Amino acid sequence: MSAIYSMYNYLADGAVDEVISTRRLVHITKAFSIFNNRLKAIEMCLNRFDADTKTAFLDLYTKVDVEATPAPAASEATANTDELFVHRDPSTLSTTFSYKGESVIFSELEIEEMRNQGLSSEQIKQRVISTLEKVAVRRSNGGVF
Repeated sequence: MSAIYSMYNYLADGAVDEVISTRRLVHITKAFSIFNNRLKAIEMCLNRFDADTKTAFLDLYTKVDVEATPAPAASEATANTDELFVHRDPSTLSTTFSYKGESVIFSELEIEEMRNQGLSSEQIKQRVISTLEKVAVRRSNGGVF
C-alpha cells in the first residue's frame, strides 16, 4: 500500500507528463516473464518514448521499487538450450517453448517485438529457459501462480 501512496505522491508532484497505456503494461508484464527482472522489462518496453520521458519513468519506478536492480549481463546466461523444445504452429502463428515440463506460448508478433528490441534468437531462448526453470522450481516447492 505504501508503494501505491508513494507513486501517487510522485505523480501528483508532476514527476511524469506521459501516460502508459494498458497495452504497454501488458507488454511490460510479458517482458518480465521473459527477463525475470522488473527494471529490464520496463526499460525494454519504454523504448517508444523519447529519452527524457523514458528517464523520468525509470527514475519514478526506481523511487517506488527499492528492490529494482539492473538485469544481469548476457554473458551470465548458462542454461542448456539443447533441452529447450521449440515448436512453431503456422496455423495459429505462435511458437511454443517447452523446457523441463513447463511451457510458454508467444505469438509471432511478440517474438518480433523482442527481436526489434535487439534480442537475438539465442538471447530469447536463454530468457525463456530462465523463466521456465523458475516456474518449475516454484511448482516443485508447492508454489501457486
